[in-house]
Amino acid sequence: MVKFKFGNSIVKKLLFFFSLLIVVVMMTMFSTNRFLSKIESATLVIDYNYEIRNNIEGVENNLLSSKVLPSIEKITILNRDELEEKTRKNTIAIYELLDKIQLIVDDKEILDQYRYIREDYESLEENIINAKEYDGNTINLYKRYKEVIYNSLDNVTEKLEDSKNDSFDQMKKQIQFFVALMILIILLGIYIVNGEIFKPIIAIAGFFKRNAQSYSFTEFEVRKRNEIGLLMENYNQLKHRLVTMESITRQISSKDSFEEIFDYIFESFKDFIPYDRIGIAVLNDDEKGITALRAKSNLPILLGSDYSEKLLNSSLSGVIEENEPRIINDLQEYLENKPESKSTEIIVREGMKSSLTLPLLVGSKCVGVVFFSSIKANSYNKNHINILNNVTNSLSVAFYKSFLQNDLVISTIVGFAKLVESKDNETGDHLGRMSQYSVLIAELMSSEGLYRGIINEEFIKQIGVYSQLHDIGKVGISDKVLLKPGKLTREEFEDMKRHTLIGAGILENMNSKLKSYNKQYYKLGIDITKYHHEKYDGSGYPEGISGEEIPLAARIVALGDVLDALSSPRPYKKAFSIEKSIEIIIEGRGNHFDPQIVDVFVKYQNKFIELHNYLWAKENFKK
Repeated sequence: MVKFKFGNSIVKKLLFFFSLLIVVVMMTMFSTNRFLSKIESATLVIDYNYEIRNNIEGVENNLLSSKVLPSIEKITILNRDELEEKTRKNTIAIYELLDKIQLIVDDKEILDQYRYIREDYESLEENIINAKEYDGNTINLYKRYKEVIYNSLDNVTEKLEDSKNDSFDQMKKQIQFFVALMILIILLGIYIVNGEIFKPIIAIAGFFKRNAQSYSFTEFEVRKRNEIGLLMENYNQLKHRLVTMESITRQISSKDSFEEIFDYIFESFKDFIPYDRIGIAVLNDDEKGITALRAKSNLPILLGSDYSEKLLNSSLSGVIEENEPRIINDLQEYLENKPESKSTEIIVREGMKSSLTLPLLVGSKCVGVVFFSSIKANSYNKNHINILNNVTNSLSVAFYKSFLQNDLVISTIVGFAKLVESKDNETGDHLGRMSQYSVLIAELMSSEGLYRGIINEEFIKQIGVYSQLHDIGKVGISDKVLLKPGKLTREEFEDMKRHTLIGAGILENMNSKLKSYNKQYYKLGIDITKYHHEKYDGSGYPEGISGEEIPLAARIVALGDVLDALSSPRPYKKAFSIEKSIEIIIEGRGNHFDPQIVDVFVKYQNKFIELHNYLWAKENFKK
């Protein structure tokens, strides 16, 4: 079996890919910003050079206007002070620009050039700008200084321009390199996604398509130990379980003796339920004792088939009386609390530490139990009960072909129905009560001579059994809808209505398993389960059929079910009195209920009142 390895994880590879791509993008941005910073600095210094030139020109203009040459000293120059102030500002601006450049430029050669420019300007300022008067030599000297400074500025500007162009070229090359690298990484990512995700998904889609077209469940070949490999490995395990379950059903059907069936179940159920021991115990004829019928274990068996004890002393008494599954996840602790349970003591001595017990039912009567035991504590939960529910068909066939035969098949299914009922907002033994109401109706109709060709002893017996399966389909309804205490919304009611088809589907599936025996054990149960919510006037569901299109068994059970529903308390309503319930049923004559059935019901309503009072007295006594 191929197992998942984190080192082969698709997520890990994709994280590595995106991390690498992010690193390259960040490096590209960092490198580009570095070059752009150099280019921006060079551009700024070049602009400062032009500002220095402009200020030097301004100084020259101001000097020519503010200084008086000897030959024209008599000429009056207006705004002399203002012009000298401007000259001073120009000089300050030049020094400030040189200071800024000093902070920006990091090239030693260029910094030396600017130091020379500063020295030249300082000499110009000292020898010329600060002079009191100019003469011809002074003016010529100023021009020479200015030319030297301008040449230096031009030389520096040229170097800065070269630096800018060089930075542009380098930035372009690095961007091209990083873009190429990003393209390579993206192609790598596409390769990973294509190879690790797209191709496997296409292969999986083709695999499922081929399976669907051929109606087969082959195993998917898992080659890579990644998430998709894990997914398909889980599929293979599920397929294996389904195939195993199908094989169990087939093998059980092919075996004749109870011993063969029991041994096969012990070997085959391990894929579904944890256990080291399986045992079956049945009630004695007097129902006061219980006897171990058969057990199989991976350890030496101390509680063998010859073991028997009184029901009052058995830890199984609660399971049998309540007809409910039981989980004990710490047998040692359970024994300490119930030291009188001899069977538990023996099981603990065998090495068992937890157990799951289910009642075996015949009709509404428990005839024994089947229990799974494990050498590990805390081995069981409600999911294991659900798993057993899912294999009810297989177990039913097994017990059908064993000593319990068909009666035990029915009881097991009824037990399943009770598990379903336990999820619902039903009160007490709803299945038992509505079943007895339905049987009474069928018996009274028979006594009245109605449907002589249909209603016979077997029909009445099957009504008693299969009426209890009427809501078995609720196993497929979500708890949100099933357990809602108030009125259902339209959408919720539509969802609830599906339970009729789900239940019929369960029984139809079980019935199909028995076709090889030319038996139709569940035909009447399918009719009841599917059509018990149809109404005589055609306003019911799931098919909206009317009148005698509705199977007779479903019409009978519809009245029995409604009678108990009306006369029972629910979380969302109080119970109607039996008299009021009868009135409501009479009002439904011809629309909800078959008129003939209602007429028989009304004629013998006292019998229903007596039965109702007896059943609820029995219910209250249990409480």
